[in-house]
Amino acid sequence: MTSIVIDRLNEEDFRRAIENRLREKQASVAIERLRRLLAPYAGPGKILPERFLTVETSDFVLSGWEALDESIRRYDRPGSPITAISIAFGWPGEEPRPRDAAGHLSPYLETRYFTDAAFPFSESTRDDLLDGYSSYGCTWGDDCEATDTALSVGGIDDLHTALTDLEEVLLGSDSPDEDGLRAGSLGACLLSALLVQAVSEQIDQHGLPRPLCVMSGSSGVYPFFDAPVAGMPVEAPPATPEWFEDASPAVPVMPEDISQGAPACRYSSLLMTGIPRAKKRAVLVLEEDADEMASRIARLRSNDETAEQDQPVPAEDHAEPPVPGLSGASPLLVKKHPVKLPDECDAFAPSLPVSPEPPVDATADAEPVPVNLDADDWLKRLTLGPLEPERGWSAQEFAVPEPTMAAKDPAGVPPVQADLPGEAGAQTTPAPPRRTELRAAMAAVSSVLSQIRALWRGRNGPAPTPRKRFPPR
Repeated sequence: MTSIVIDRLNEEDFRRAIENRLREKQASVAIERLRRLLAPYAGPGKILPERFLTVETSDFVLSGWEALDESIRRYDRPGSPITAISIAFGWPGEEPRPRDAAGHLSPYLETRYFTDAAFPFSESTRDDLLDGYSSYGCTWGDDCEATDTALSVGGIDDLHTALTDLEEVLLGSDSPDEDGLRAGSLGACLLSALLVQAVSEQIDQHGLPRPLCVMSGSSGVYPFFDAPVAGMPVEAPPATPEWFEDASPAVPVMPEDISQGAPACRYSSLLMTGIPRAKKRAVLVLEEDADEMASRIARLRSNDETAEQDQPVPAEDHAEPPVPGLSGASPLLVKKHPVKLPDECDAFAPSLPVSPEPPVDATADAEPVPVNLDADDWLKRLTLGPLEPERGWSAQEFAVPEPTMAAKDPAGVPPVQADLPGEAGAQTTPAPPRRTELRAAMAAVSSVLSQIRALWRGRNGPAPTPRKRFPPR
């Protein structure tokens, strides 16, 4: 595709700028800009006919407007009436259409019908419709109930034919002319902008059969314009139920009246006024209905069962008993078999002696361990254990081993003399601990614990008054 620049913008940005003017209800500004840019390429002996510079919305002849009410009622359904229509240039199909005696091709105009299932049209003014648009299209997109050719446009067959012939020349060239691409792009944008303005003027002159939202532009063909023309009037909500009370179709739907939509998606060049662009697909679904959820769970279950059937189980492995309630569950809930380490890993384990633990008597009545105890309760639970009975101490247990080498007395230091009588020459041995000393040590510990308890009780003031406990009934 050849990239061109129009009015110091690339082709795509230029089309978006014109489309924004149409959505802002400034179609006249967009039309004047297109005429000014198209002047060097339209005229005698130039790429396009000179009439592109003088064509007006009054030259557009919309036929079938008087039968629009019948066409709308044809697609009404009980509880789901038609609340919006789109009038735009569309895709005529793959088969070439015959030309008239003058060699002209009439534009293909399609009318699409929408309900509130695609967008809350019945509660939307023209400004509200702008919330459903973006640079990539609109929210309702292809969610139309039906498409037909109830309306047609005349008066511009020669202009449409000139664009079609130019398109054939450009597609048949290996290196299309840049001026031809620019002229064709400007001409297609001008006809789409004039159609939007012509539909708006038609509504102002002849009105609508009932309150409707109306959009116009080019549906799926170049230049891909889509702009709101009219929304629900402010007084429409109280009057709307009168139109929709009897929503049953007044005229039966004929199979030949409903279009099957555009053919398979194809990419187009800059001037493909007759080939639709590719439809957009959702990249993320935020919510799923019951059917989609059931289908997803079924796929997960089938994948799990297939994986279990394809993977053989070794003969030496003993299968674990199935977990009740998990048959056919998601693979995320399947319990995995334990993995046994190879024997070589045992070489890295330390060879430390392991003493057997004493057997635990499960029948012994053990006091339950309380929970949520504060420091005061823990101090109450601290009790002194019984003292071990006094055992007989012998001097051999506390005998100091003799040194291997005799210590030399330093020179000039007199030997130490015993201060107490009767101890000179006696062997000094440590006295065994006494029962009274142990009791004194435990009493000191108990005193310290009492002080800690008193300090803990006084951290938040005096202790609360204990509540009276009543025996259970």
